[in-house]
Amino acid sequence: MKNCPGLCNARNWTAGWTGNRNAVFRAAVVAVSLFLTGATWKAAAQVVPAGSQEGLTIFAGATGSGQYLYAGAAGSGQYLQFGQRHMLGITGFVDADTRHRLGYTVEGSWIVFHQTNDVYTSTIEGGLRYRFNTGKLAPYAKALGGIGQYNAPYNLATGRFLAFTGGAGIDYNLSRRIRLRMADFEYTYWPQFTPFSAEDVAPLSTMTVSSGIKIRIF
Repeated sequence: MKNCPGLCNARNWTAGWTGNRNAVFRAAVVAVSLFLTGATWKAAAQVVPAGSQEGLTIFAGATGSGQYLYAGAAGSGQYLQFGQRHMLGITGFVDADTRHRLGYTVEGSWIVFHQTNDVYTSTIEGGLRYRFNTGKLAPYAKALGGIGQYNAPYNLATGRFLAFTGGAGIDYNLSRRIRLRMADFEYTYWPQFTPFSAEDVAPLSTMTVSSGIKIRIF
């Protein structure tokens, strides 16, 4: 594989996948840690003396009366602005929700199908998710940040860059444990993308639409 000045961390697909796999593991650990922290706060709230109403109010405001952890997968279609490419891939995600509207989300996407000239992207991101329920529907909005990986045409090189995502979607409650992700829309901005040389920054953007399912773990 040749060196590419702009995509300075050239490496093959196997090495890139190893890095992404490790990142997914670390992201999952963070999500579970956040969930357990909230559960600990809830337990602490339950042992506050009955006369300490102020303490109960503080904990209730921080964690709500319960927390839920979901894991899910979705099929994704993406428009890649650089080269105007339309591609397909898969997305995996973990949602940590409270009974209040604000929660956490971590997701990884691999847009590796329907390639042209060996171009593909992947991202690992985490952030906040704001949702509300209306009947069986649960619309939400999210803000994420993390790392995006871009593979240059003809496998010349691979580069990793900062990525920031804004998105919105809607879930449908199929049952107490299963939710259908009817639609998820994301706009991702790569502000430090350098396709030609390390000095020539040309921000990259992608637009992604996904649909899938998620299952409540606990």
